[in-house]
Amino acid sequence: MCADGLPSRRKRHHTLLARIAGVFVLVLLNLNRGLNIDIESRVDHPSTQSVIDSPKNMTSLFSKPTSKEVGDFGTIQGICGPQPESNKQTSSFPYPGKHPKFLFGIPSTLSSMLEKERRQTFRETYLNFDRQIYDMAMKDHSGSSHTNISSLNNFPKQHNRVCSLQEWTCKYDQIHEECQIIYAFFVGDNATAPPYILDDSLRDFRSMLVSNNYNSTEELGLVRLNIRENQFDGKMTTWFQFAALVGEEFPEIDYAVKLDSDTLVFTPNFLENLEFRHWKLLNERNNLKTERIYGGVKYPKSYCGKDEKHHACPLPLVGDTYMSGELNFMSMDLARYIASPACPRENITIPHEDVSLSNYVYSYTNNQKLPAHVKNTTIDRIFVQQEHLLLTFNESAEMKSRKTGQSVNLQKQFRKFLWGHCNPRPFKNDALYAFFKDPKNVRKIWSDFITYYYDGVYGKRSSKAKSNQHRTRKASSQNIHKSRKGQLEPRDEKSAVVDNTTACAVLFFGLPRSFKRYVLPSIIRNVLVPNLQYNCDYYIHYNQIDREESSRSGYAGKLNADDVLLLEFAVRQLYNESNLNSTIGNPLTLPHVSFVSDTNATFWEAKGNLVEKYRTAKRNNGKFLYFPSEEPNYVYPTTMDNIVKQWHSIETVWNEMERSAKMLNKTYSRVAMLRSDVIFIDPIDIYLIQNKKKDILNQHITIPDWAGWPVNDRMVYGPYNAVKVWATERFERLDNYVRTDVISRAGYGMHPEKFLNRALLPHITKKLGYRLEKTKRFCFVRVRADGGIWIDDCNKGFPENNATRTFTRDLLPDDATCQRQAFKWWADQLYCNFTERDDVLWNLKEKPIMQSLSATSNTTYS
Repeated sequence: MCADGLPSRRKRHHTLLARIAGVFVLVLLNLNRGLNIDIESRVDHPSTQSVIDSPKNMTSLFSKPTSKEVGDFGTIQGICGPQPESNKQTSSFPYPGKHPKFLFGIPSTLSSMLEKERRQTFRETYLNFDRQIYDMAMKDHSGSSHTNISSLNNFPKQHNRVCSLQEWTCKYDQIHEECQIIYAFFVGDNATAPPYILDDSLRDFRSMLVSNNYNSTEELGLVRLNIRENQFDGKMTTWFQFAALVGEEFPEIDYAVKLDSDTLVFTPNFLENLEFRHWKLLNERNNLKTERIYGGVKYPKSYCGKDEKHHACPLPLVGDTYMSGELNFMSMDLARYIASPACPRENITIPHEDVSLSNYVYSYTNNQKLPAHVKNTTIDRIFVQQEHLLLTFNESAEMKSRKTGQSVNLQKQFRKFLWGHCNPRPFKNDALYAFFKDPKNVRKIWSDFITYYYDGVYGKRSSKAKSNQHRTRKASSQNIHKSRKGQLEPRDEKSAVVDNTTACAVLFFGLPRSFKRYVLPSIIRNVLVPNLQYNCDYYIHYNQIDREESSRSGYAGKLNADDVLLLEFAVRQLYNESNLNSTIGNPLTLPHVSFVSDTNATFWEAKGNLVEKYRTAKRNNGKFLYFPSEEPNYVYPTTMDNIVKQWHSIETVWNEMERSAKMLNKTYSRVAMLRSDVIFIDPIDIYLIQNKKKDILNQHITIPDWAGWPVNDRMVYGPYNAVKVWATERFERLDNYVRTDVISRAGYGMHPEKFLNRALLPHITKKLGYRLEKTKRFCFVRVRADGGIWIDDCNKGFPENNATRTFTRDLLPDDATCQRQAFKWWADQLYCNFTERDDVLWNLKEKPIMQSLSATSNTTYS
């Protein structure tokens, strides 16, 4: 019972058919009487015998609180009292079906008033976001000529999307359609009880609660579990059992969620992003049932080792990743599973809750102990981007992308602490960690944030913000000047300022060979840092394979494909350090980082028919139509298959960028396409063109001027439309090319460099009017799966110093062994193989990136 005799909700799915039948009969009986029928959807819920406590002593958590003050935090009257009419707005969400619903579990304790104050702080900040915006809009427009506030174009259509578990159960009929996030703070409240409750016979979540719920001063959403307070001994698994039982009573709840208590969720982004991902996944499955779904903020298993300080993993991980505790969610069937006897918890539990929970979930796959009716044990995963769901410490920079106001004081405060998951970071001190723990600081920053967010999104721009925008536009316009001939030209590198209101993206493609060991450090130093000022987003496609066999360009070796996930960590750390060290200018917005991958099976499903056609099609003279048979170094069909795989990787990562751009409401104007299996020897500024000028007019497309056969196809950067042809029109142009081009017909088929030179680049320059620039400003060398490096990739024409010396000076360890690898006709390639060393450049875990850069490079970047 809630309060005042109002019954709590019962297991609705057990009585749904009976209730529908009863309602139908009542309607038929009263139609002729002309009665207005108000159908009561609640049913009585009899006490259920608890295996934990006696029903005589069991008091419902969801009883109505009295009007007495709750501590120092005001009153919470009438939670289950007289119900006002619902003022829901009709949703216009484009995806099919209902909005997914999430049961948020936030661990807390009863150990101090500080914890109680922190809970109330969360209720009044991120868990109250929609209602705050609603109240601000009502107040802002109360004196306007609008009679219907919901008719305002920019007004939020929903303002009750977050509710407490008490509100959900006691005001169900009024809020169940609109509420999408049901929150609960779960605590252990029995010092003499075991540290967990894992009982498969339980059928009611109320049976997991302590007898004394302090109803007279109960806090909204506080769940007092009948367990001993703990962190690593079963509290989190107990929460998921509790959540699964809630889900049985309320089957419209899709996901059980666990959040760390130092995580702040930006609820509009969370709901928009997860709703998109939820329906995308269900539509791809062609099954609208929410089951076998696991998601959160993922970390690769390489982050978890037995010697790690914060994530020690003495046991092997069951899966290839684990979900961080800052955001960890699963469908209700998996929540039931991990608390059930079928889950082999005793064999895969370690003293780290995040990894243990992931082990439990992944053990579902191919588990022989599952009931016979379970036919499909495949788990689909939803990996979320931290910076788009959580409020991160440089949120002031994010305001800019949302067209919100700016404040110098606000920016300074945002640089002083970390929003979101507040682990100590390798910065100057640990004061950052403590700042967030003080509720007063959170309230102050939240007050600033919500004000500036509202002003920017709903139309109250401050005069200072407008002035800043005017200065930005003025600076951008000054980047272009007229030459003596009256033509517009880009200014030189020192005076040119790229308009940061435009968006750029850097895309990586290919097979990530030796990524952690060699590639990533060079990306940080020579891709991320030179483009830091532009706030580019980053996308990467990779193939999920664990080994590469020997080929014409390298020896066999092991692949750790998930190492590419370290790119997101590197981007976040670099941007965080840059903002913390910056004393001038606006903080940098944390970029979007997105990953997309293929397995061998998904590649063949997507391109298998094309590969078969390319392998078998022949000309009238009997020679292959597509295979470059005149190329002496190509091996049939392996080389041709690899070409298709690379083109597929390029096309797929481009499509991922376009999909994300729509979701993020971004328009990219500048794009770079880079290989993910090379060491970048020199800085690559994606706006830089010849004579140290910036391509402000966005008219130049740049490729390397070395390794040309006859042109280099290993990278490109330039205007969006130009690079789009380079990335997406290979397959569609190939058929006509191999049948009509004189070089192709001479036996070179789909030779990638010749195809690029004769089919794609002419269209970009002659048809679209862009200028092609071939440059020797930078060098990069290919790495192989066995750790070898093609050290002469940039050829002898590299300016100022040859590539071998440059590479040796910066990267080559003393214990490297090199050998010459001769091919049939071209110049020898110097191939070096290093012993297993992870500190060739620097170890990311040892010191901050910016410090490492200053120690390893004489170059400075502004």
